[in-house]
Amino acid sequence: MKRNELTVLLDDAGSVRVKVLEGAGGVRVKPEYGDVLELAAAMGLPALQVARMAQRRAETILGEKGYKLL
Repeated sequence: MKRNELTVLLDDAGSVRVKVLEGAGGVRVKPEYGDVLELAAAMGLPALQVARMAQRRAETILGEKGYKLL
């Protein structure tokens, strides 16, 4: 499985690195846990909410580039 990394910006509050895993069926994304925790604390939001925001942003970017998402 091929792995890459993408950095996504979330509302000028900061950025989160996201692992991009490319497999035969398509692409999966997973936000970096440490980045999520740091940004969640800075934004005053739950880590799960920030992780979902980062995941959605990464999926949008990759979808616009023509990647098939899982």
